[in-house]
Amino acid sequence: MQELVSEILTMSIIFACIGFYAIWRAKKGESERENLKLDYDKNLIEFALAFEAEFEADIVNFIDLCESLARKNLILKFSKDISRREFVKLLKEENFKNQIPKSDNPISQNFVSECVKNLNTPLALGFYMADDKIFAFLCDKDKLLNLIDIASSNGDNNIICD
Repeated sequence: MQELVSEILTMSIIFACIGFYAIWRAKKGESERENLKLDYDKNLIEFALAFEAEFEADIVNFIDLCESLARKNLILKFSKDISRREFVKLLKEENFKNQIPKSDNPISQNFVSECVKNLNTPLALGFYMADDKIFAFLCDKDKLLNLIDIASSNGDNNIICD
């Protein structure tokens, strides 16, 4: 009988320890999630400030931020089906060293690479793709690299063209 009581007491202590550990991990995980959310929000604000734009309270993710910046004409927004002519017009012809051949054909990877190679020297072009929408960042290469660092710390991936 004493062995049975001893085993029950031992098992009770083990289950209590497991329970306390689970509660501690849950509280610690909640604290970590709050810190990650604060970091995510801080990075979104930092990204907006890189464009000297005021951060809007209703922005909850990177796509919303890009939409807001596109509405303010601080970044470019287009679809995958944009024609070469519209793409060059969107990037503005004065940003190119040489004349880019335009047509009504949809853009391709080779065409975008050709455009990037013909950009005036301090400029670089980065893209963020979200579903059918593409957001383009046309700015100095150093600024673009900084934007990529900020976005990647939130898990959002930009593509830089060189």
